[in-house]
Amino acid sequence: MHNLGHTRSTNQRDHLLQTPDTFVRTVLPGMHNAVAIVHISPAAGASFTQYTAELEAGGSLGPTAVQRFIYVLEGTAELKTEGTAKTLTPASFSYLPAYGLLSARLTYTPKQSFWDLSLFATNLADKKYLVSVGDSNGVGVVYQLYGRPREFGATLGLHF
Repeated sequence: MHNLGHTRSTNQRDHLLQTPDTFVRTVLPGMHNAVAIVHISPAAGASFTQYTAELEAGGSLGPTAVQRFIYVLEGTAELKTEGTAKTLTPASFSYLPAYGLLSARLTYTPKQSFWDLSLFATNLADKKYLVSVGDSNGVGVVYQLYGRPREFGATLGLHF
C-alpha cells in the first residue's frame, strides 16, 4: 500500500536523500529524445547540477560550454566531440572539461546582391584543449581527445 505524500526522501542542511518515488522527469534545454532526473542543482543550494539522463535511441544531451562528467549505467552511448567519436559501455566514463575559444568571422554582402563572402578563423589563440577524457571500455584504459587547432577559412554564400 502506498501512503500518498509519505516518502523516505529528506533534505537536510548537510545532505539530500531522494528516493525514486520522488523523481521528476523533465527535458532540459538542448536535449533530444531524452529526459533528465535532476538530483541536485543551485536551486537546492548546490554550486553544480547533477542529473541522470535517460536517452532513447538516437537521443542526445546537446552541446555545453561547462564541464560534464558522463558515466554509463546501462546500454551504450556514442560520445561525439570535435569530429571524433567514442562508444561508452556500462561502467565506462568520460569527462568533458569546460573550455572557451576565441573565434572570428567577417562577412561582406553587397547591396541588392544574391551572394556574400565570409572569412573566418577559429581558435585564434591556438589553444590546446581537451574535449574529452575517459575510459571507454570500463577496464582502466584512459583516452584523451584534443580539440581542433587554429584554422582559417572562407565561405561563399548564395541566396535564392
